[in-house]
Amino acid sequence: MLAEVGGADMAVFYLAWEKARDFCTDTLMQLGVSAQEAAICAEGLVEASLRGIDSHGIASLPIYAERIHSGQMRPGMNVEVKSEAAAVLLCDGRHGLGPVVARQAMGRAIAKAAESGIGAVSMVNGNYVGALAPYALCAAERGMLGICAANSTPREEGALLPEGVLVDVAGRPSTNPQDLDEGALLPVGGALGYGIGLLVDLLCDGLNGGPCGSDVPPVSNLDAPYGCVFLLWLSTRHISVAAMS
Repeated sequence: MLAEVGGADMAVFYLAWEKARDFCTDTLMQLGVSAQEAAICAEGLVEASLRGIDSHGIASLPIYAERIHSGQMRPGMNVEVKSEAAAVLLCDGRHGLGPVVARQAMGRAIAKAAESGIGAVSMVNGNYVGALAPYALCAAERGMLGICAANSTPREEGALLPEGVLVDVAGRPSTNPQDLDEGALLPVGGALGYGIGLLVDLLCDGLNGGPCGSDVPPVSNLDAPYGCVFLLWLSTRHISVAAMS
């Protein structure tokens, strides 16, 4: 079902989620992605749109197309384990499709959490993994707690930003998104937000050698390595009241 609303200047289309999923799947398969991997990516895109996270939803499909064409995203890649301990893994996504390699890494974290009570995975070269909520939900569905983090640079859409969001290269307040190139985003929540952002940067790539801080390439860069992720799963079975009886 496809419905159109709006005036002459702007039209908004409402598409049944099944149709949106099939469209994303078909588009990715035309780009050389296998049916299985295309289905995983399409599911993540549609779920993000259904949750109202449009920036990570089906509107992101062109990003996948651009990166597959450029060779930055490489279909058919599997996660490579670089280092492993009882409850910790360091993985290389090998520039595969983000949602695919992220799910592979997540599966390993879940397995370790089920056995040891906790499972943590750091992954480099994971590309764009999409919205993080679906990964945390996978933990909740298994009775676990999930913490998911990824770093990236903001997208520049041309519209002016609200005051208090950005500073230019000289540290002056700005609302011009073009100042993001050499300026910086201000943290949400002041010093506390800065601390959380710093922790995410360290967990995602500061410790594993991936691009960190200002070294993270812009979203528009289709050549540089991209995408570092940190996943932590905690089995509630090991820390609940029932475990004490």
